[in-house]
Amino acid sequence: MSRSFRSSALPAGPVYQRTAFWLGVFAFYAVSQAIIRVYYKTSLFGDDSELFLWARQLAWGYGVQPPLYAWLQWGVNQIFGQGQVAMAAMRALCLFGIYSAGFLLARRFASVGTAGLATLGLFLIPEISQTFLRTRTHNLLVTALVPLACIAFLDLLGRRRWRDYAAFGAMSGLAILAKATGAIFLVALVFAALLRRDDRRAVLAPNMLGALAAGGLILMGPTLWALNNPDLATASLAKFKPGGGWQTGLAGLAWAIWATAGVVATSVAIATVFTRPATRTTLAEAGVFWRAGVISVLLIALAIIATDSAELKERWLVPIAAPLTPLLLVWVMQRQGRMRFLPSALGGLAGLAMLAALPDYFRDKEPPPRADFAELARVFAATGAEAMLMPDDMAAGVALAMPDLPVAQRVDAGPFPCSGTVLLATWPEEDLRLDQFRSRLPDCMVTETFAQTVDSAGPKVEVRVFSLVPGG
Repeated sequence: MSRSFRSSALPAGPVYQRTAFWLGVFAFYAVSQAIIRVYYKTSLFGDDSELFLWARQLAWGYGVQPPLYAWLQWGVNQIFGQGQVAMAAMRALCLFGIYSAGFLLARRFASVGTAGLATLGLFLIPEISQTFLRTRTHNLLVTALVPLACIAFLDLLGRRRWRDYAAFGAMSGLAILAKATGAIFLVALVFAALLRRDDRRAVLAPNMLGALAAGGLILMGPTLWALNNPDLATASLAKFKPGGGWQTGLAGLAWAIWATAGVVATSVAIATVFTRPATRTTLAEAGVFWRAGVISVLLIALAIIATDSAELKERWLVPIAAPLTPLLLVWVMQRQGRMRFLPSALGGLAGLAMLAALPDYFRDKEPPPRADFAELARVFAATGAEAMLMPDDMAAGVALAMPDLPVAQRVDAGPFPCSGTVLLATWPEEDLRLDQFRSRLPDCMVTETFAQTVDSAGPKVEVRVFSLVPGG
């Protein structure tokens, strides 16, 4: 069974009917935002500072998020070095992956030109066209990987070879290794296939064990790490606000659906009103994706009710909307009437507008460096501390100024050995959390040996050094 739209009989035609053209457009967009970011961005904070610190070394786990983004960032660092250029290059790689994966998925059901124009509809998702240019890390990567896993699933249903099952399992494992929310749509995709008899046979075939094995092998190391570090791996579960009321959670789900797909739905509705059905469509076999979208929402709703959770972020729905949006625009563009181009035109304009507004965002919204990190690094180095714990943004700034310093992040997370000297540093609005630090060393004698308030062209930083001796 073939599940791809064949256009080999068509002549080369205009440039927009060539795959290289669209991949070039997406690459130009991704590289342009990277250049703007490097030119205007002056410091690391938030997600960027956290990933900068994680990616200095390879590990099975780092914290509450899966490690794939950090691993890839580590690889990019080997090419560009540690710093803003490498961080921007990794973001550009993820953005290029999002648009290219959407294009390749749409290409299974449409010609090159139609698939390319349909992919512009991704810019109608605000999280992709706006927020992904400014922040987010793991969400970018999972949004690029889920459509690729969908392509592997189409091959699984259509050809049913053992390597197609292995490819789907591997891509699903990588998507979950990027962010756990990647599992939602992929699990729903399997359930959706079970609702159709022909697809059910493919899903229930013995070869599906190969998919499970491939995914399990990829997830094994990080899963074992999470089991051995449960406090770190589950530290963010509180943000779902369990026990806060499932009614609030379902209302949040409704808002998240609108905030994620509202512009897409509105533009598609307008285009549909002013067009008429075509006599031929290539989307007959895409029904599994529409069913998976509905099942995804039902799974989320059931999880909210079961855990009585009151919080849902719209960014968690983007991996669901990413594979559906290009296919929805393919459906619109296969109708008859000029207005079928409306969603694609609006998407392209939205993408250009957000890119043009990016310099103003960095100038007006991004904070400047909070301190003279080179001065802080000099003070920290002078203490001779063998380990240094501090907030993420401070640790990233100090590490950039003096890469050899033994800085780490978050003074209240993770195990700590009872030996040597450790430095704690915080911004003035933060608590040093000495009680939490000592709670990590129950059989250790903790003696303060140094205390100083550092004024380094910014907020005064509280610095303390402790000597750790076993037997406290």
